[in-house]
Amino acid sequence: MDSNPSVCFGGAEVINEDVKMAEAVEIAKKADVVLVIVGLSVDWEMEGYDWKTLALPGCTDELIEKVLAVNPNTVVVTQSVSAIEM
Repeated sequence: MDSNPSVCFGGAEVINEDVKMAEAVEIAKKADVVLVIVGLSVDWEMEGYDWKTLALPGCTDELIEKVLAVNPNTVVVTQSVSAIEM
C-alpha cells in the first residue's frame, strides 16, 4: 500500500486553440525576439507509465513551427525529464 495516499484535482480554462494560435503568431510577427517555452508538466510525466510517443502534447509542435515561420529570431526552450521529439 502506498504510504502517502492522495487525491489530485485540477482544471484548466477551456480555450479555442485556433484563436490562441493565431494570437501567438501575430505577437511573434511584431516581436524582435521570441521565446517559446514548451515541455511536459507533472500532468504528463510520471513514474510507471510508458508513453506511446515522444511527441510533445497537443498542438505544441504546430505552435513552434508557425512562430518560427513568422519570426526567425526565435529561441525554443524545452523542459522535460524524458526525451522528446520535435
